[in-house]
Amino acid sequence: MIYLDNAATTFPKPERVYREAERVMRECGGNPGRGSHALALAAAEEIYRCREAVADLFDGEPDRVVLTPNATAALNLALKGLLRSGDHVLTSALAHNSVRRPLYDLEREGVIVEEYPVFPRGEALAAIRRMIRPNTRVIEVTVRSNVVSVGLPLYEIAALCKGRSITLVVDASQGAGAMPISLRRLGRAVICAPGHKGLYGLPGSGFALFSKDIEAKDLRPLLSGGSGLRSIEPEMPDLFPERLEAGTLNASAAASLRAGIEAIREVGIEEIDYRERMLRRRLVGRLADLRKVQVYLPYADEGSIVLFSIRGKSAAEVGAYLDGQGIAVRAGLHCAPMAHRLLGTPEGGAVRASLGMFTTEADLAALCRALREW
Repeated sequence: MIYLDNAATTFPKPERVYREAERVMRECGGNPGRGSHALALAAAEEIYRCREAVADLFDGEPDRVVLTPNATAALNLALKGLLRSGDHVLTSALAHNSVRRPLYDLEREGVIVEEYPVFPRGEALAAIRRMIRPNTRVIEVTVRSNVVSVGLPLYEIAALCKGRSITLVVDASQGAGAMPISLRRLGRAVICAPGHKGLYGLPGSGFALFSKDIEAKDLRPLLSGGSGLRSIEPEMPDLFPERLEAGTLNASAAASLRAGIEAIREVGIEEIDYRERMLRRRLVGRLADLRKVQVYLPYADEGSIVLFSIRGKSAAEVGAYLDGQGIAVRAGLHCAPMAHRLLGTPEGGAVRASLGMFTTEADLAALCRALREW
């Protein structure tokens, strides 16, 4: 199988990710934070090692790393934890449904949601500056789209938030592991990301990393339950990370995330990003030679995604055909319908080829050969 669906979940993983996940399942089988025996302590140690790895990569503090099963859970924690009726929030057309749907829920509770423009880059900043209100509490930023290789000016938007008591909620689902992101430079912010994409952990891993100026007591937990702390009290603790981590954490998933971070740091994030961009440019060039192929935003260069369609064929047809040729891509709207509307793709969406650390020139040649021969 030629795997070109890395924007959904990277595959394969570095060997150490599989090895560490299995080791923790076999050797650290206790319940982290729920006992003082050796197995419970070993599991708790793995959880903390993961927090340290995330904090070190994103320039934060380990005790402010809230572990989640994915980015969707992290974004729900941030948005629903921070926003209340009457608050104003800004988002963009690049937002994934893991942002749009929580905001839809909040809008029905009285939160005011507005969308700022994506293009051109300078206009996005000017529009945000105009749209900020006295009751603006959150600005959501998708650092890189999951549909095409474009992103938003993260640090420039962060600068607009400083001194205004606005929290930046960063959807780093496609940016984590592909670009340097520093919480310290962002100021008051929450970085949300999955472990299973550019950080090369296993599915079931993810996190929300909160800056030091956000108080745990001011956040509304999504879940309530056991935390291993202050069990006599009826409410969730008002401390990070326990306030937002009800229930037993997955030590094996945490170990896989930590191992994935170690693997990409060994290669170098800049090196991975550079190589993926080079491959993306070559794929765009190859597809340009196929007259029946339309590539959307071919010159966009912030990421490793190529979005295309075939004249006379639906996205679903193209995806099914390529699957039959042993090539995995993603067809449809990619859980980001507003981005597709912005790009003007057909009603059923388009086809996404997304590259990863293990993508080769031969993979790209096989994709183009299959499309040429169809």
